[in-house]
Amino acid sequence: MRRRRVAGDEGGVELFVLIVTVVLVAALGLVVDLGGRMRASDNAAWTAQQAARAAAEQVSGAHAQAGVLPVVASSSGVAAAEQVIATAGMTGTVAVVGDTVTVTVSTTYDPMILDAGSAWTVTETATARIARGIGTEER
Repeated sequence: MRRRRVAGDEGGVELFVLIVTVVLVAALGLVVDLGGRMRASDNAAWTAQQAARAAAEQVSGAHAQAGVLPVVASSSGVAAAEQVIATAGMTGTVAVVGDTVTVTVSTTYDPMILDAGSAWTVTETATARIARGIGTEER
């Protein structure tokens, strides 16, 4: 017994399967790689926050002994923040102005599925400020 072919039906299913497969792989890539980028962003934000806190803990001894409003010891504050950033395996910048520290951290994420040939750079910024007082802040 021979099968009869319906005219104009050759390859229709294969094309549908190909299109659905490409769409599913693209959706999987979005979930995996955008999730990975979000995780890298969270890690960069956490590192920036910890580096800013570490720098803000470096209070100038002269200001503390004189009883005036505290300021961050610039060189030791920058060094403390840079150590946190380096330990996390990231790069960044630290700016100290009076009682405020601003840290910007950058890292990269290498996409696993949506590989466009280059890593994605993620940058996050955090700020910490010294506050003095118990219950309420003194100025």
